Amino acid sequence: MKVNVLEEKQRVEIWLTQAESNDKTVSKEIEKIKNDFRSKKYYIVIFRSGTGNLFENTNNLILHNKAG
Repeated sequence: MKVNVLEEKQRVEIWLTQAESNDKTVSKEIEKIKNDFRSKKYYIVIFRSGTGNLFENTNNLILHNKAG
């Protein structure tokens, strides 16, 4: 888990691997972080790693954006 606190934007970014997304211990840590920063009026963003093929998904996204 990686936590970035962006004070100038009042935002907390929490980055999780796929394994961490399913870990109950990590979930408890996230709840603590959320509670701590909500009281300070911070916006909390959680990014979770996906299960798809990164190359294929990126290629499809580029092709989609190029067509549009």
